[in-house]
Amino acid sequence: MTVSWAPIIAGDVDYYMVYLNETNNSTAVKSSDLSSNITTQVFTDLVPGRSYQASVTAHSGSYSQPSAIFTARTLILSVNVTISPINSTAMNVSWKTNLLAVDVDNYTVYLTESKNATAVQSSNFPSTITTKEFTGLVPGRLYQASVTMHSGIDIQSSANVSDRTLPPSVNVTISPINSTAINVSWAPTIPADVDSYTVYLNETNNPTAVNSSNLSSNIATQVFTDLVPGRSYQASVTAHSGSYSQPSANFTARTLPPTVNVTISATTTVAMTVSWAPNITVDVDYYIVYLIETDNSTAVKSYNLTSNITTQVFTGLDPGRSYEASVTAHSGTGSQPSANVTARTCVYLSPGVYLSPCLPGDSTGVSVSPR
Repeated sequence: MTVSWAPIIAGDVDYYMVYLNETNNSTAVKSSDLSSNITTQVFTDLVPGRSYQASVTAHSGSYSQPSAIFTARTLILSVNVTISPINSTAMNVSWKTNLLAVDVDNYTVYLTESKNATAVQSSNFPSTITTKEFTGLVPGRLYQASVTMHSGIDIQSSANVSDRTLPPSVNVTISPINSTAINVSWAPTIPADVDSYTVYLNETNNPTAVNSSNLSSNIATQVFTDLVPGRSYQASVTAHSGSYSQPSANFTARTLPPTVNVTISATTTVAMTVSWAPNITVDVDYYIVYLIETDNSTAVKSYNLTSNITTQVFTGLDPGRSYEASVTAHSGTGSQPSANVTARTCVYLSPGVYLSPCLPGDSTGVSVSPR
């Protein structure tokens, strides 16, 4: 702070005493003894923003005459501002000065959208507060913040600092399309600024077997193919905005179980064998095998079988009757029925003699079998 004075032209002054003290602390005094030809004095190492009082006393011989007291404040320094996201709709702005001692009356904190300078939020705070949380923001959007310090009539603004809110966590749905394909879709938050999405699909019991796709922000669905029938998969979607990313929760679904190939054959007049060939790589929990009379769909026999069984014998049937068989594979809540296959039981004519057909495609004839 500079203190200067204008001496009286016609006057004899031996020297001047210049005093500077804090306005609110009169004991904190700085003074300088100056010769009569000096009319200015710079005081340093003062507290930024603090109010000081200055006076000058002229000395002539044994007499002295003090001036009036004048008040001014030192200038304040620029404040350092930091901005960081809290979540997808909130940001924290904090600030501090480089010096421990500084007198500030209040702060004004501004937050604007980087691409829309008219979208401004601002708040006034006393000097004891140095942080502000802004809420209700747009996910993934770029914002810039600044802080203005007020000290008396002096105003000092910080530089602008920028950062983005976190991208949104999207809601994901996963659903099987068929036994080897799954669809993953998500509902983006509106409004939100998202640069891209990464969609992940991995086997639930083998997290290292991962399929992933990077997609632009205007895409909200992805189909994964060449999967294992009946297998459990989990999907997630990560939204990216600038250097930030936000993963969704994991969602699980199974591909549909496979459609098995079924064969049926008549073994006797009252028995038929149903068998099926499952795919080699497949996750099936169990099978249900059905046998119905071709002309009476209400006459049903069925067996619930574990996944390691691939054949079932039905007994107690009627000779020469036509039957349809099918096998439904079950994986989790998904099921997949096979096509129906048809065959007739053999007809008994006399001891050792049976009337065919006993297999699908046979022509009518007589076959002899030992009893």
